[in-house]
Amino acid sequence: MRLNIHIGEIIRQQLKERDRSIRWLAKKVNCDQSSLSKKLHDQYMNSDMIERISDVLDVNVFRILADALDENKILKTNTLQTKEKDEEKYASF
Repeated sequence: MRLNIHIGEIIRQQLKERDRSIRWLAKKVNCDQSSLSKKLHDQYMNSDMIERISDVLDVNVFRILADALDENKILKTNTLQTKEKDEEKYASF
């Protein structure tokens, strides 16, 4: 099971919570709006840009990402444990 966490979604959610736009963020991180918009839709973003965005939004985007990864690992572990239990249960039939 692959973890699917999109950094752009995390950043867009942070913008929404602050009632800010991509245009506003682009100006703050000294980036063209269309380039930033593309970066937010790409699956990957370089750490320098994430750090700049974190500074502007005054939030640790890396921490949010790490927490999301931890939550997904817990879900993955629980799913695998449930699957193993189901396999054991049905193996006895």
